[in-house]
Amino acid sequence: MKKLFLLALTLIMMMVIAGCGSEASGSGDKDSKTYTIKIGNGNPVGEPSADILDGFVKEELEKRSDGQFKVQVYLNSQLGSETELLEQVKSGTLQIATPSAPSYLVPDLSVYFLPYLFETQDDLWKVTDGPIGQSLTKQLEEQTNSKVLGWWSTGIRHIFSKEREIRQVDDLKGMKIRVMEIPVLMDVFKGLGALPTPLPYSDVYGSLTTNVVDGADNDPSGYKNMKFYEVANNFSISNTLNYPKAVIINEEFYNSLPSDLQKIIDEVFAEAQEKQRDLFMEVMDSDIAELKDKGVNVIEDVDIESFKELAEPIWRGSKDINQDLLNEILESRN
Repeated sequence: MKKLFLLALTLIMMMVIAGCGSEASGSGDKDSKTYTIKIGNGNPVGEPSADILDGFVKEELEKRSDGQFKVQVYLNSQLGSETELLEQVKSGTLQIATPSAPSYLVPDLSVYFLPYLFETQDDLWKVTDGPIGQSLTKQLEEQTNSKVLGWWSTGIRHIFSKEREIRQVDDLKGMKIRVMEIPVLMDVFKGLGALPTPLPYSDVYGSLTTNVVDGADNDPSGYKNMKFYEVANNFSISNTLNYPKAVIINEEFYNSLPSDLQKIIDEVFAEAQEKQRDLFMEVMDSDIAELKDKGVNVIEDVDIESFKELAEPIWRGSKDINQDLLNEILESRN
């Protein structure tokens, strides 16, 4: 009788343990479900966007999710040009990308690429973060099957060149200047007297080397970290362009996440936006100083007014610009 009782007790204990083990396993499976987030970016290590993505964003997403997010960051156009990255997000083969405002999908975004429309970063963020920018953001989301997680800085962009020093706008005449594959930028550089040549960012260094182009434009950080000074040593402080890049996530992927993980993404990228913008402001002056130390011919006595005189005709003459939107932006300054 005693043996039967012990046997029965043993069986009961085994069933309880098995039941507990099954519940723990189920709970563990739920808690340990992981989500791979692939992030594509066109910038090299050392540039604020690249460093924020491969540092703060990657670390915080993985830490705050207790490892449920596995983040893979691909920098320096490893997965393709900005246009290709955006298409990958649209199709769902890539979760996050940071393309410059894609005006080929949302024509109204072309306004961001007008020279001297946004003379300071504060001017740009006033529009981007306000009602006008929110309306543009909604258009972008609808056209790209994505959610916009923020708008990041690309810095203030200047013109650099191989042979000719650019000190006034007339110096650009006849020069082959690389531009991004964005229609309105063709109008911009034509209006400034140059011969615009659209090329992917990853092709710029080689195209300068082989004389496909005579120059390009970039912020000091990008120019330095891509080592463009090795093949085009004249860097003119022209303050030509000041536009944002979007941070987008595939909407279907985002919506598939539990609400607590969505909240983590929202919070991390809200903080990352502030950090990235601040970092760009911090490195602008130090990057120019570093370029001088490297022997770059930094041209600071640029006649910016000669460029600005052509700005409004470009604004008004481009077929890609929504004039009502442009007027709304100009009125918002008052």
